[in-house]
Amino acid sequence: MRIALPLVFALALASPALAKPPADPHHPSTNATTAPAGSQGMMGMMQGMMKCPMAGHMEGTLAFLKTELNITPAQSKTWEAFASAYRDIAASQGSMMGEGMIGGGMMGGDGKGSMMAKPFPDRMAMHTQMMERHLAAAKKTQAAVEPLYGALDAKQRKTADELLPMITMMAVM
Repeated sequence: MRIALPLVFALALASPALAKPPADPHHPSTNATTAPAGSQGMMGMMQGMMKCPMAGHMEGTLAFLKTELNITPAQSKTWEAFASAYRDIAASQGSMMGEGMIGGGMMGGDGKGSMMAKPFPDRMAMHTQMMERHLAAAKKTQAAVEPLYGALDAKQRKTADELLPMITMMAVM
């Protein structure tokens, strides 16, 4: 009994440390043995956080928006032009993630080391390039939104005022 009690006590104290938390796809582990391939501690986590969670749900997002706006058959031509532009913008921004500051530059996914290890003028040049791409995407989004918004009635515009900022921001970012 004298040996069993300390052993039970030791196991009770150690059991929380031995227990593994359940896998959570929204909070990937940074543990080297369980981290996804290619992640490097904090930088790997930042890469995961920078990816748009809605990127794989673009068609669902568009279907939701079309339904919420109650797009009529008379508005379908304007809607299709907006949806096509939205897809193009989101796709171009998604490709930027793979080749730009996140996928290949700032976070070091290009095999050339972290962006933070590069000289400051190179970092500023990449940052300026990223901002120019975001500005171009914002201008394309504005050009796509204006005709659609102009074709909406007052009730639809109220809904658009609530939903479009968040949805278009996802495409631009």
